[in-house]
Amino acid sequence: MPRARAIAVLAVAEHCAVSDDDGPESVPQSVPQSVPQSVPQSVPQSVPESVIEAIEDPAVGKACLAANIPQALTGALAAAPHDPVTQATRKLVAAQLIAHGHRGPNVAMLVLASGDPIGGGRLLAAEFLSNLERFDSSTEVETTVWIALLAPLSTQEPDAFDELCHAIGESAPDALAVLSQLVDRSPALSDGVKAAAKARIERARMLATD
Repeated sequence: MPRARAIAVLAVAEHCAVSDDDGPESVPQSVPQSVPQSVPQSVPQSVPESVIEAIEDPAVGKACLAANIPQALTGALAAAPHDPVTQATRKLVAAQLIAHGHRGPNVAMLVLASGDPIGGGRLLAAEFLSNLERFDSSTEVETTVWIALLAPLSTQEPDAFDELCHAIGESAPDALAVLSQLVDRSPALSDGVKAAAKARIERARMLATD
């Protein structure tokens, strides 16, 4: 790897790493500090232009994947601006991650942020179903992460939320009851918002079983 590219990769990884000094404000509400790399990590409030420029180089993105640090890419792009160039980079990086077999909420949310709520919703559905058995325990990290994730998803990304419900209903209609329970447990949602979200989940269930 050329020296300049290696330096760029290290800069991206170092800037987006979760440090011990980040504090509780750097992670989503109710998400433990020990969440695995496959779930949304803390991201910087702003990303230096040099880091964004590095990620916009496709070779740097490939190098990050080769170094097995995909969370560095998703973390930086989660906090990056939404200008046309960066949006194109989000789409490219998301495609690279999926092509290399990377999955998880981080990748799904990157697809969503790139302007593809349907694709993001379907990826989230696949991730939800793959963790379904773990949601029975309130101590599981995945349960806490999904409770935190569903709050902004149900209120700020309605198309993605509806696709999440629809895709789950297509594959496992009974799993929608678990999704409804997680929404109901969210401390970030008011009773009215919970009721609206659960109504959309129920609509998806009825369509799936009709």
